[in-house]
Amino acid sequence: MKILFGARYINSIPVLKKVEGNYKKQDIAFVELDVNDISDMTSLKKTTDRWGDESYLSVAEDCMQQSPKNVKRHLYMATAQSDSFEKLDEKKVLGAVVFDEGECQNHIELLQVEPCNLASRGDNATWKKVGGSMVRNLQAIFSNKPMTVFSAGDAIGFYRKTGFVENEANKSGLAYLWNA
Repeated sequence: MKILFGARYINSIPVLKKVEGNYKKQDIAFVELDVNDISDMTSLKKTTDRWGDESYLSVAEDCMQQSPKNVKRHLYMATAQSDSFEKLDEKKVLGAVVFDEGECQNHIELLQVEPCNLASRGDNATWKKVGGSMVRNLQAIFSNKPMTVFSAGDAIGFYRKTGFVENEANKSGLAYLWNA
């Protein structure tokens, strides 16, 4: 019998938080969810509902259940919550990423920042640099292998800023590679 404890703290990541009209550096938690934990999956569902129609996190649970062979799939979240990770507060989740740890390369399957804090919101966003900080953290943790992503057209600039280059092996124009 497996005893489950919910989301596991990995480390802190630096982001910017709007305080009195100015952005100041603040560390937030980077945690890994356990797809076998009911509380974690409830947190994912509540986060998806809270983010509304702009969220594509609804596919995250399906992604987690359909992990390819020879791949260890992770579900990470960035949260402003500072403790009690066994019960994530959906109001404090700022980003999520489904990440595949493969034998020869790693892959970002899905990455989303809370819609009200997207870079396109400009100075209306309360939090900034969440997505980039999540990607750089994955690059640091999994620095031993190349990392790939199939980018949405409007996210290509974001991935380029985090060190990805167009993957010449894939002619789609949306395949990007980061070399460890």
